[in-house]
Amino acid sequence: MKISVPKVKLPSAVTTKFGRQILLTQKHSPVIMFGAGVVGMVGTVVLASKATLKVEAVLDEADQKKHDMIEAIETRPELYSGEDFAKDTALLRAKTVVGLTKLYAPAIITGVVSVGLLTGAHVVLTKRNVALTAAYAAVDKAFGQYRARVVGELGEDKDREFRYGKIDVEEVVQGKNGPKVTKHTQIDPATDTSMYVQIFDEFNSNYNVSPGANITFITQVQNWANDKLHARGHLFLNEVYRMLGLEEKPFGQLVGWVVGNGDSYVEFGLDSESGRRFMQGHDDAVWLDFNVDGSVWELIGNAKGDRA
Repeated sequence: MKISVPKVKLPSAVTTKFGRQILLTQKHSPVIMFGAGVVGMVGTVVLASKATLKVEAVLDEADQKKHDMIEAIETRPELYSGEDFAKDTALLRAKTVVGLTKLYAPAIITGVVSVGLLTGAHVVLTKRNVALTAAYAAVDKAFGQYRARVVGELGEDKDREFRYGKIDVEEVVQGKNGPKVTKHTQIDPATDTSMYVQIFDEFNSNYNVSPGANITFITQVQNWANDKLHARGHLFLNEVYRMLGLEEKPFGQLVGWVVGNGDSYVEFGLDSESGRRFMQGHDDAVWLDFNVDGSVWELIGNAKGDRA
């Protein structure tokens, strides 16, 4: 007779919660493994220290047995021969090694496991960084191709307008009959369309009340960045942010410039609408954009000269 076992179907809420917990554990696995590895290394030191305190007793016991063997062969050679002494010496050495191994075994096992956890955390993070770098490179390439098509079809002005958006600006100018309000449109680089844009204004530690001094500072930093790029072969965006006194960004340690890729030149976007108005003295602040080549780690092996 065939007995049928009823299938137990768990509620979807339970399985979803269980799956979510597994995913969260996987997400935080590098932190968990690293923390466990550090704790394990501390435990290894503690266990090794405790074992060391017991080593002297094991060695003393071995020394006492060795002394008894020597005394036996010297006082009773007819009962304890040299062959017996050699066999017992080898056996005593083996037992001593086993005894020391037992003492340090917990520390050794804990140390090996801890090293494995630390290595595992490093491997997981490395794989994730490689995947993120590759994903960014793919998105950056697709975005670059899209912009190239826009420029080819509509021109650079339209590309800049689509990228940043346009805003209506009212400006008071002095006319023959007194001040009057004029209206015009300009590119709005304050939008989040470009993730690299940052503003240089009075809140920057390098800002000067003299517009000319600010222009000189920014152009000199741009020249400095280019000198550093060509001297070293690569430059990260966060390095340029630091030069300008701007806030560093997480992506700034990934993207930047690589000589042999693109035009091999660092630009701060001073030819933009905001840059032109700043350079002409109309605005006291300027939105700076940066012509990064892409992911430095992705481009470093693909630049001209690296493939040779």
